[in-house]
Amino acid sequence: PAVDVVTGIGFLSTSDYTRYRFAYEGGPDDIEAVTVTADATTVYLFEKLDANSVRAFALTAPFDDETVGVASVIANFTPPGLSFVNLGRAITAADLHLSGTRLLMRVYSGIYEYRFGPSQSVADLGTVDPTLITLGPLSEPQGEALAYDESGREVLSVSEDTQQQPGQPMHRFTCP
Repeated sequence: PAVDVVTGIGFLSTSDYTRYRFAYEGGPDDIEAVTVTADATTVYLFEKLDANSVRAFALTAPFDDETVGVASVIANFTPPGLSFVNLGRAITAADLHLSGTRLLMRVYSGIYEYRFGPSQSVADLGTVDPTLITLGPLSEPQGEALAYDESGREVLSVSEDTQQQPGQPMHRFTCP
């Protein structure tokens, strides 16, 4: 929606939606990070584990509201982040750049960006080294959301409020 910078978004509602049901290959999983390709043909989901290896899933079109789709494992990879920080590698957010050649990933210890080569995609996460955008930030006690801005050159990040208080600051970082 169009957003007035003075009044903000306010409350939004819709009655026009479609529900797509799906299951994960291998059974239920803990997923918080979800992103969609620009053409809306693939949904990527990332496992939230503080482990040496996590999985990326893909759910592909066509999406049918009458059947249950299957999110298939497309990659096993080492999540970015600091292993010595409690839950430092637990993936809480992701955003795929409109070009499909870059992927942001938020873990509790920082924000990282994967840059894919000409023949690479999210399925190649295990072979791509992420670039650190920022550690923390420390002012985000529970960083849970991020996105590329409209230019695609900056990252917006915000924390869930662990104390249920409004007014969490939004941070803006420039991609290297």
